[in-house]
Amino acid sequence: VSLALIRKKAEINSYFLNYYINSPIFKHELHKKIIHVAFPKKINLGDIGSCYIKIPILTEQEKIASFLTSIDNLISTQESNISILETYNRGLKMDILSQKIRFKDDSGNQYPDWEKAKLDEVFIERNTTQTITSDAPLLSFTIEDGVINPKDKKTNKRDFLIKDIDNKKFSLTEYNDIIYNPANLKFGAIHRNKLGRGVVSPIYAIFYTKENPVFMEYVVTNPIFIKKSLKYLEGTVIKLMTLKPKDFLLMDIYLPCLEEQEKIANFLTSLDNVLQEEKNYLEYLKTIKKGLLQQMFV
Repeated sequence: VSLALIRKKAEINSYFLNYYINSPIFKHELHKKIIHVAFPKKINLGDIGSCYIKIPILTEQEKIASFLTSIDNLISTQESNISILETYNRGLKMDILSQKIRFKDDSGNQYPDWEKAKLDEVFIERNTTQTITSDAPLLSFTIEDGVINPKDKKTNKRDFLIKDIDNKKFSLTEYNDIIYNPANLKFGAIHRNKLGRGVVSPIYAIFYTKENPVFMEYVVTNPIFIKKSLKYLEGTVIKLMTLKPKDFLLMDIYLPCLEEQEKIANFLTSLDNVLQEEKNYLEYLKTIKKGLLQQMFV
C-alpha cells in the first residue's frame, strides 16, 4: 500500500518514461510536491500525478531510451566484470598467503620455506603522542579506506568538532605503519598508512615493521587472519569486544624471506591496481549516464 503504480496513458515509451522520472529535472519537480514536515517525508498519490514531464515525439523517445539502455548495459557488464575479478583476486590472495602458490627467484630457484613467527617479532608498537603540527596534520581512519584526510570522510565528520583540538594529544603515525581499531578489527578495521606522516585518534593501535610493509598489510587484512584474531578479543558484550595491542602481538603468522615478500607484494598490488582501474571505469560510466540524464531532460 505504500507503493504507487504509474501506468502510462498516452503513446509514450515506457523505457523513456522510466529514465525521465529518474532524471534530476523530474526529481526537482517531485521535490516541490513532497510533504517535508512529515516523518518520514512523503508525497500523496494525487500530487505525483500533477507533476509535469516533457515528452518528445515517439521516435525520439525510442532513440533516447535505446541510447540510455545501451549505457545501462555497459554499466551492468562492467559491474559483472568487477564481481568476477574480485572473486578471482580474493582466491588468488588466499592461495598465495596459504602457500598453495609459491614464487621463485630470478634464477628459477625456490625460495626458502616460510618460517613461523609471532607478531611481536614482526611489529614494533609506535607509542609517540603529540599535538597537531604543520608536518603532522590530523588524519582520519575508516574501516573501508584506512588512513585518509578528514575532509574526505563520507560520513560522521567529527574530527573537526574536537574541543581544544590544537592542544589535544594524538598518536603519531608514519607512512607504511599498520594501524587497526581495537574495537573494530573484527569488521576489517586494519590498514597500512598509505597517506603519510600525521596524527590520529589515540584509540588506534599503530605498528611499524622491518619486514615488507605492503606484504604485511596483505597478511593482516587476510580474512583468515581476521577470523583467527577473534579468539583474542576481550570483553563480555560481543559488539564491544576489543583486541588489545598486547594480545594482537601474541598472534603468529608464517613469514617468507624479504625477497619473496617483495615479489608477493608487487604481484598482489598489481592485481589491486587492475581492479581499481575497472572500478574507476565503472564510476566514469555512471558519471556519463548522470550527465546525459541532466542534459537530455532539460
